[in-house]
Amino acid sequence: MHYEQAKESLINGKTREAIDMLREPLEKTPLYDEWMMVRARYETLREREMKGLLSAAEAQLEHNRINDAVLRLLDKAAQKEEVPVVRQQATASTVPPKQGLPKWATMLIAAVVAVGALLFIRGQFGAPQEPAAAQTEQKIIPETKEAPESASVTPEKKPDTKPNRLTPETKTIVPPNRSVAETKINEETSRTLPEAVREIPKTDLKKAVALQPGALIAKYDVSKISGNRDLPFEIHTLSHHQNMILMEMTLTNRTGKPVKLGEMEMLHTGDRSVGKSQSLNGTMLEAGDKMTETFRFAWAIPGELRAFRMKMDYAIQGGDGIRALKTDFGLYKKIQ
Repeated sequence: MHYEQAKESLINGKTREAIDMLREPLEKTPLYDEWMMVRARYETLREREMKGLLSAAEAQLEHNRINDAVLRLLDKAAQKEEVPVVRQQATASTVPPKQGLPKWATMLIAAVVAVGALLFIRGQFGAPQEPAAAQTEQKIIPETKEAPESASVTPEKKPDTKPNRLTPETKTIVPPNRSVAETKINEETSRTLPEAVREIPKTDLKKAVALQPGALIAKYDVSKISGNRDLPFEIHTLSHHQNMILMEMTLTNRTGKPVKLGEMEMLHTGDRSVGKSQSLNGTMLEAGDKMTETFRFAWAIPGELRAFRMKMDYAIQGGDGIRALKTDFGLYKKIQ
């Protein structure tokens, strides 16, 4: 039903509406990545049109290419939907009816009968007797038991020849082949936590909790999809307050490994001012998880907002260093 409505909207020239209709039915399918790329192409085209970077012919050509990509995506989605029904019917028709006991049950019953017969024979004739040679050997060589050590016997005290033994005056043991400098280095290393598990300082957390947004100036619908195949994200809305910027965003971890999120930094292209957010700094996003967060920027921007350039650091567990998510987006649709 969604696919037919989306195709009808596409025929009527409503490309954005057709793309949005496919989001829900494709979100949990392998075609969702392809849908995200088509949506990103459309958003990029709209931004370039508004900035006047394309001629009318170039814009129309790109519109036609995107419409063709949406049609191909619709065909793939329709084919994917028909396959499970055919497979289920074929499976139901080829399963043979069950007849009699399975082979493993018959073998289990036979084993139980054999064990019962063996126990019956053992009870009738008694336990097997040991050979005479073994009994003679036990009589000649009686079993010897170790006598407990007498409490009155004290072992000979050997002189302490090993250096650096543990005494009441010392708190640590220094091996003979290790220097004091190496011991101090190891102690300092054991006190240092890895970078991946360090917590945010308490002072930053208190500031983040105490910070409250002022009066609302304007709210915008961004609907920007970006990121990469491993860590896609979507920016939903951006709110402009007197003393703060609030940005709602959803992140999805498709790396197959836990991801540690870092600081987010944004540049306002109007006055070239920069704001930073610690909302998810130090947060671990597990593999396959999706998280929606409202990022808070203590950032007073005078006048009307234009466009932003966003950057967010992250690190994949076991990966090769720190990476960054980057995107640019404009504010074209005011909703409040």
